[in-house]
Amino acid sequence: MSLQFSMRSPYSAGGSVQPHLRVLRAVGFCRLARNGVPGIPTPLRHRLHGAYHVFAQCVTVTFVLQQLVYAYQEMDDMDKLSNVLFVLLCHTTCIAKQLVFHLDAARLDELIASLDGASLLQATGYVRLTAPPVSVIEPLFNPQDEASSAALRVSSQRAARLLRGFLGCSVSTCVLWSFLGAGSRLRGLPVELPFWTGFHYDHPLT
Repeated sequence: MSLQFSMRSPYSAGGSVQPHLRVLRAVGFCRLARNGVPGIPTPLRHRLHGAYHVFAQCVTVTFVLQQLVYAYQEMDDMDKLSNVLFVLLCHTTCIAKQLVFHLDAARLDELIASLDGASLLQATGYVRLTAPPVSVIEPLFNPQDEASSAALRVSSQRAARLLRGFLGCSVSTCVLWSFLGAGSRLRGLPVELPFWTGFHYDHPLT
């Protein structure tokens, strides 16, 4: 069996999951494993993404530390404390997820590849994708009958819509959060960020 790179169909079991992992790597949450899905990353690309991945982790950890300082400073104000505790919990679990994505990046690729009947083989310092011909797919997860193929296609499309929905909600939340703060600031209303910054940002604009 020769070494080759399987171009997964978006309607295969592995192809329907791969976009989610690709987004996690694009935002720096998941380490770029040395694998061939869909191609072997160059050493430079691997190092650059590794630095980007570390930067993303440092940003999350720094933000959690800022929230911890703010929560400690506002321990006597339950309104302010309640505003930060839920977000603090969310970002703490986010750090735990980032740690898992860092430690198990190669295993995630192995799992996704196995959905299409492929396997990952260690070769020349990288993990290359060893797979049967593209036309041969794992029958357990990619059945060939018409009804099962249609069900897999619908599930893949729903997974893609779910991913786009999550991305849209994330961007909308950031935009609305920025607009609300900027709008209050322009109207002369006080704006308090629920995390410690180390400097005063409540001076009037004029």
